[in-house]
Amino acid sequence: MVLLTGLRRSELLALKWKNLDIDLACIYVAHSLHRLDDGTIIIKEPKTSRSRRPVDLPPSLAILLRQHKVEREEEHIILGKALTDDDFVFSHADGTPLNPNTVSHTFSKIVARAGLCHLRLHDLRHTYATLRIAKGDNILDVSKQLGHHKVSFTLDQYAHWVPGEHKGQVDELDNLHFLTPYAHSGEIEEGK
Repeated sequence: MVLLTGLRRSELLALKWKNLDIDLACIYVAHSLHRLDDGTIIIKEPKTSRSRRPVDLPPSLAILLRQHKVEREEEHIILGKALTDDDFVFSHADGTPLNPNTVSHTFSKIVARAGLCHLRLHDLRHTYATLRIAKGDNILDVSKQLGHHKVSFTLDQYAHWVPGEHKGQVDELDNLHFLTPYAHSGEIEEGK
């Protein structure tokens, strides 16, 4: 889910069903979940207003979340209670929130088994941003989806990952007039 939305781990773990509109394929990020040093799990509002935001979902992810909800509803029926809008989308069977460190640790184990060393869960957020920028998506839209406080922060973090970003400008150097005599005289080709 991080790879397809750019959500932070804390935002993903705080997601409740009431913050998810499967029909519109959209999530509203309203909270983040954190583990304190003493092991206490807390839910709080994001630090900035830009972090409280709608996040669009690709249709394939909306379909998976719909299936996940059906499975969660069936689990709750077995436990003798109904799934509510206040329940976490991702939680233990009894509805308690997942420990962020356990989620990261489990992700690391899966990555190691797959032979992908040195890949952190947060790297999926970076990959999401990089892929969106590389395919030419509007940087303002990418920045909003990520919940960054400034577009310049998004550019500082991710634009350098895009190969050939300045290729067009560099290619234009061939059109500068001061290079023309050398290019036409054959001196460049002859190594003079």
